[in-house]
Amino acid sequence: MSYVKLNRSLRDNPVAGDPHYLAIWTWLLMLAAFKPHTVILNSITIDLKPGELATSVRILADKSGTKKDKVTAILGQLEKEGMIRRRKSNKFTVITLLNWNRYQIGEPQQRRKADAKPTGEKKVKERQEEAVFPEGLDTADFRSAWDAWQMYRKESKKTLTKSTIGRQLKSLSNMGEAAAIASIEQSISNGWAGLFEPKQSADRVNGVTIDEAFLMMDCERGGRNGSV
Repeated sequence: MSYVKLNRSLRDNPVAGDPHYLAIWTWLLMLAAFKPHTVILNSITIDLKPGELATSVRILADKSGTKKDKVTAILGQLEKEGMIRRRKSNKFTVITLLNWNRYQIGEPQQRRKADAKPTGEKKVKERQEEAVFPEGLDTADFRSAWDAWQMYRKESKKTLTKSTIGRQLKSLSNMGEAAAIASIEQSISNGWAGLFEPKQSADRVNGVTIDEAFLMMDCERGGRNGSV
């Protein structure tokens, strides 16, 4: 593995305030095995598990630029803090970094999963799921019109918020299903950002066309004049 993870909780540990402690801890992280493998140290074969390293005070002192007696004191303190466990011999020391799996493997993956935010189509889908349709609008035709409205708003870069969805559905519910669908189609056709009562066609008067109205007026005049 080409990197190790340094957990932010280290900031709350007193050892982080000493640059020598921090240097030794960082080197322990970098030297630890990421997967099971075998090393040879001082002509001895050592099998290591993830989170273990075979080292010595001299090696750590050389790598960190810290005096050997200081390294010894730091390792003792880290063990006392429950951060490492040591298995010593007269030629090397196997150090186990406790909670290796938690901090180097498990926790970051869990946090990324918990912190992951939905994007793109997933956001749209979640917003659609947030819509609770009033009883009079909970039909296949209206749902289809509503999906078209949400897509239109998204393409216009004016995606509906949860509060806006609630207000618009309430207003549409007062119109009734047919008028609500007509309102949506009207706004999409005209490129409007909002929803409004559907307008009557300009050539209609009280539900009839102008031609029909004139015909009715002619019939009424004919009736008064005795014509058929």
